[in-house]
Amino acid sequence: MNHAPSQGRTGHVVIVGGGISGLAAGVELSSRGIAVTVLEQKPNLGGRAYSFIDSKSGDVIDNGQHVLITGYSRTMRFLEKIDTRQLVSIQPRPTLIFHHPQKKFRQFQVAKLPTPLHLLWGILGCTLLSLGDRFRLLRAGLAIRRFTPDADQTFSSLTIEVWLDSMGQSAECKKSFWEPLAVSIMNEQMNKASALIFVHALREAFLGDWQSASLVI
Repeated sequence: MNHAPSQGRTGHVVIVGGGISGLAAGVELSSRGIAVTVLEQKPNLGGRAYSFIDSKSGDVIDNGQHVLITGYSRTMRFLEKIDTRQLVSIQPRPTLIFHHPQKKFRQFQVAKLPTPLHLLWGILGCTLLSLGDRFRLLRAGLAIRRFTPDADQTFSSLTIEVWLDSMGQSAECKKSFWEPLAVSIMNEQMNKASALIFVHALREAFLGDWQSASLVI
């Protein structure tokens, strides 16, 4: 984003890229009376989040991110600003459904309790995992809660897999719980995705109020 010097005038901002972040920045600046130009090389805005009509079936196909959580406060604020928040559906209670080859479908659900009791209740009640793995999950949860911006440098070079190993997570816990969660959040495998970004996202989802992890569709 390039800012032209104002010197007594409102100025003009050029935003390179018309994805969600670029659009949100443009809406925020224009709402403050600042002139904005958005540059986008594609014929449509939205970046990876867009829909198109399939030429063969005629169906509308969604591409990119179409499942969010309420903990993404900036995205939710953007939807409010452009008057589209009423178009999304929000889970009344945060519930994640996992599939296990032997245990079949199991839920991870947080309670309507103050932080961090809502997360403690969810972890201890998660029948996807053995009792030992639930306690290992609690250890990772405590590390996420203690995470501070000062730790960024420590995390910056770690992959999710390396971080989970350092937290003593078992192979079963990683495969059944962490891998589906990491792929859905990061859209990348655990041995490649950044632990830093992942932990930031988990804090947004599970360490706000109890509803922060509710899915938004």
